[in-house]
Amino acid sequence: MISWKDIDGLKSRDIIGYYCDCCGKKNTTLVKRVRYWLTKKNVEEVDYYCSVKCALVSHCEKKKVIEIRACKFCGKEFEVNPNNKKQVTREYCSQKCCNRDNSGHSEETKARISRRINSLIASGQITRRYGNYVVLKRPRGNIRVGIKTRQCIICNKKFQTHRRDAKYCSEECRNLQASRNAIERIRNLTGEARKKYDNWIKAGRKGGYGKVTIAKCGIKCRSKKEARFIDFLVENRVSFVFEPPIPESPKFADVAILHDKIIFVEMDGLRRDEEDSRFSWDEKIELYEKLKQDGKLDDYLVVTPRNFKRKLKRRGVA
Repeated sequence: MISWKDIDGLKSRDIIGYYCDCCGKKNTTLVKRVRYWLTKKNVEEVDYYCSVKCALVSHCEKKKVIEIRACKFCGKEFEVNPNNKKQVTREYCSQKCCNRDNSGHSEETKARISRRINSLIASGQITRRYGNYVVLKRPRGNIRVGIKTRQCIICNKKFQTHRRDAKYCSEECRNLQASRNAIERIRNLTGEARKKYDNWIKAGRKGGYGKVTIAKCGIKCRSKKEARFIDFLVENRVSFVFEPPIPESPKFADVAILHDKIIFVEMDGLRRDEEDSRFSWDEKIELYEKLKQDGKLDDYLVVTPRNFKRKLKRRGVA
């Protein structure tokens, strides 16, 4: 072993001799290494070995040291390794005996615990099984009340649930309401608190708030004009798919109307591709024409915020 007294007054680069605590072989080491282990283990002296092999042999021998103790509660004998820090203060043979032994409590505390346990058993919050108390879940406001039909406050879709506080038909509707609440909180901010979100608010398109505008049906659109177009389709009960993929292309259309045939609709002036994108606006229209000629596309329609109602009526859609 090497202690603080052995390295007292020596410098970090000095060399100190020692005898291996396993094989007794004489060896040398730097003072700074000894100081490191003494500081890390926070001890007055530390075992030192000449090799990793000796350290492992010594460690295995320490594991074999066994001390027999008697359980403080039931008197049963159990084995303890005194070299293990976690087992030095062990007094019980198991966690079960440790929990049952409440000899450290006063008579007043014992009576209070007993009254509390009896009240929990009477209310049904805990039950007793094989002498052990098993805690059950406490009833909350959303306990089962039987299967009932409710209406989603976002999309007005009817759904069945057993929760009495259910408001949304899906996770998407719940997240949508959370985003609306967040936007509303930001709108109500003033002064210094509002400045944090100025850049986020300015990033939105003209007519929109932020990067997303939400239609009445819950679909996230790029602008208010696009949201009005979606709301028009919903009000007239037109079946459609929002942002469907264009056949044989990595791009997406604005809307695909499911009528007698599938009509891909593009909102001119709202979602034109940028110059550095893979397809420009003109090339996208050429792609529609090519797909239509090859018979891979039924029809397509380019509309604007001013004429989309008129063009859809001409096609007999609305």
